[in-house]
Amino acid sequence: MTDRYLVTGASGFIGSTLVEMLVARGAEVHCLLLPDDPAPHLSRVRDAIHVHRADLTDRKGLESAVRTAKPEIVVPLAAVGVTNVHIDPALAVRVNVEGTLNLLQALDGEYRAFVNT
Repeated sequence: MTDRYLVTGASGFIGSTLVEMLVARGAEVHCLLLPDDPAPHLSRVRDAIHVHRADLTDRKGLESAVRTAKPEIVVPLAAVGVTNVHIDPALAVRVNVEGTLNLLQALDGEYRAFVNT
């Protein structure tokens, strides 16, 4: 049986590297991307992954993506303010803290592992 992953922040450097590694291992990989994210770092594996579009602050969109993906293992790597948190600290809290809460609520305990970094 193949593990089914959901990776948020999959278009970033760490996320895209993880996605490529999971694909190489034969995992079923679902990536949560912002609606307008072109995700160029995922171009090599685009045909091997499932892309879902939602913002972590959009509870309805997030719930829909989670229902469709039905992940067993969740790796939340999406973050705001990695280098410039001082520009909009409130947005960083909304995405990094409230977004993680929204994700956990959307999952409703229906996952095997949540790899929080």
